[in-house]
Amino acid sequence: PQDKLIVLTYMPKNRQDFYGASSILKLAENNPDVQFIIAGSDKEDYTNLPANVDPVGWVTDMAPLFNKAHVAIRFTEHDGLSNFILESLARGKQVIYNNKYNHCKYAADDVALQTQLDKLKASFVNGEELVNVEGMKFIEREFSSEVILGNLVKKFSQLHAK
Repeated sequence: PQDKLIVLTYMPKNRQDFYGASSILKLAENNPDVQFIIAGSDKEDYTNLPANVDPVGWVTDMAPLFNKAHVAIRFTEHDGLSNFILESLARGKQVIYNNKYNHCKYAADDVALQTQLDKLKASFVNGEELVNVEGMKFIEREFSSEVILGNLVKKFSQLHAK
């Protein structure tokens, strides 16, 4: 078992502000007992990084990072339906998100972000299983290829009928 809670987030080069860098780095600073992994940007993209933050640069295969992480955080200025969120849920991760979405822990601001992380840290320390089973089931139910293709066929049939 891992001795530290591991958080994964995505912040592409030159877009860190949009992706909530200041909030997430402050969270890392206030939680030195948690390991933060940032995909999408390198160490050179930051100044004065807390020791518990590891920017791993551009990653073509995110699977190993998802496998390592317990929690995924997305804290963007605004958002559409994010692949990072869907993939996090599909992989059973606990997700802290500043948009309301199924099976994600909602955090509207920095205070809520810390509160949500505190709850997950407490569960982790108590040895509780952090797998987001409901999130996995939701993705399977709503985003399986059968469901998506079925919906497309239905839409095409409706168009054809007009």
